[in-house]
Amino acid sequence: MKILFVTSNENKYQEAEDIVKSLVTNKNIFFDRIKIDLVEIQGTSDEVAIDKLKRAYKEIKTDYGDDTPSILIEDSCLGFKALGGLPGVYIRDFLKKLGVDDLPKLLNGFEDKSAEVKCTLGFMDNRQNKGKIMLFVGTTNGKIVEPRGKITFGWDPIFKPDFCEKTYAEMNENEKNNMSHRYKAFKNLCDYLQE
Repeated sequence: MKILFVTSNENKYQEAEDIVKSLVTNKNIFFDRIKIDLVEIQGTSDEVAIDKLKRAYKEIKTDYGDDTPSILIEDSCLGFKALGGLPGVYIRDFLKKLGVDDLPKLLNGFEDKSAEVKCTLGFMDNRQNKGKIMLFVGTTNGKIVEPRGKITFGWDPIFKPDFCEKTYAEMNENEKNNMSHRYKAFKNLCDYLQE
């Protein structure tokens, strides 16, 4: 089964590819990447994921027609409890404006530094269930800290999971890829695909 993973983010794709390789035992399931920079609507993570999936399908269908493979998109968000879940789905915009060093400053004056990271996978199953849309979610709770570790991927240096003393950026790839919000969402997807 071929699945087209639509993302313009190289780091996201690489992480997802490593996670999927560790989870998929059925070698007939494989992922191909398509680089499309999708516009993101304002809304909840579910609404954003579904909209991105429909936009991706519309673009991809022109090349594949009725033989369009199954399609996968990902949307990740980081929400601060003290800010009612913001930045949430708008984390990319906040990160662009503030940078990873200034993002924790949004919580200056708040005692509560807790946060939730969420990965929402939008999957369009084009096997027997032509066009069926499903969402697979993974979440991890933690704290926002001053940046620690290598700045290689988004907000990883400022998020420390509750069950660990390291930020995502301080973890090696294997550590992060076996427990992150992305891992949890992809595990749910891979379990479904291998039923």
